[in-house]
Amino acid sequence: MFGWLGSSSNTVVPHSLKDLQGEWKVIRIGKDGNRAPRFLMWLVDIRFRIEGDRYTTSAGGEVIEQGKLQFQSKANFAWLDQHVESGDDAGQVHLGIVRLVTGRLEHLQAEIGCERPLGFPYNKETKGNMALMKRV
Repeated sequence: MFGWLGSSSNTVVPHSLKDLQGEWKVIRIGKDGNRAPRFLMWLVDIRFRIEGDRYTTSAGGEVIEQGKLQFQSKANFAWLDQHVESGDDAGQVHLGIVRLVTGRLEHLQAEIGCERPLGFPYNKETKGNMALMKRV
């Protein structure tokens, strides 16, 4: 497990979208088991906003994607699927899983057309994208 995550005793499975409402700031990102350099998040302000069952993703204050969320709570994490309505991936679905770790939202997401991530933690064998976010 990478060092930015808390222990499993600090992990909470969200029970509904109500647990995730509001604005989240991305503080770490990764792809296919790798992590982007920490300074990247200082250069690009990425936000993920959840209102009801709708989401908006922005970068540098500019909206880059919007759509509808589908949520289902599971035993160790929740499914969070993004049905993209506007942006580069409009008409596509991002299959993902989420959990809360020490109050931060950890999100693993498959590439479009690929199967949903099987579980946590994010590590060198993980395929797809990872975002770690803090509530704003």
